[in-house]
Amino acid sequence: MPDVIENEKPGRPNDGMALSEKHGEGEEPLFYYSRDRRLSKAPPGVQALYKEDRKPKFNLFRPLLSSRPNAILFGTMVALVLITVAINISTRGQGARDYYGNRVSVSAARYGGVTVVNLKKNRRDDGAAYTGPLDIAVFPGEDADSPSGPDAGPAMYPYRLTFSSRASEEFSFSIPFEGTRFVVRISHEGAGEGAGLAFAIKTK
Repeated sequence: MPDVIENEKPGRPNDGMALSEKHGEGEEPLFYYSRDRRLSKAPPGVQALYKEDRKPKFNLFRPLLSSRPNAILFGTMVALVLITVAINISTRGQGARDYYGNRVSVSAARYGGVTVVNLKKNRRDDGAAYTGPLDIAVFPGEDADSPSGPDAGPAMYPYRLTFSSRASEEFSFSIPFEGTRFVVRISHEGAGEGAGLAFAIKTK
């Protein structure tokens, strides 16, 4: 019977082979991790903590209509804007108007109990503009064809000024009328009948 060697460890069957394959230099082990999969198994409270809130899209009208007071305020503002636009459109005919190559506007204001009429002229750049004397007639009231208009004689205040070749000019003169509404008609010699302009103005 052969002698038994004490403390001798048995060898493994594949003693000549490496235990595991060698990876390339610097190559790290691959780990597969899914955050969504892990959170799906978490309690609802944990999921709520990790949930990413999406940024809401910009909406201009949502804050304005978020409550009843805000909606009422927004509607009031819209109504005021529409009224202002309507007034501007309705009075646009009384603003700057074309007169033989010039843009003419007329306004009036009260200073120390005296009504002062202001006339502005801007020459247009698309052609020749009228230069020379300009006849002005001011009537009290709102209609130059009313009894207090051109046929009223003493109720008309005449004035004359001269347009020069300058691109922009401004003229001011006082009138001997009380009231808040007036009609200002402008014309010049040689313009022909009906070629003048009439402005219905109100004192500021």
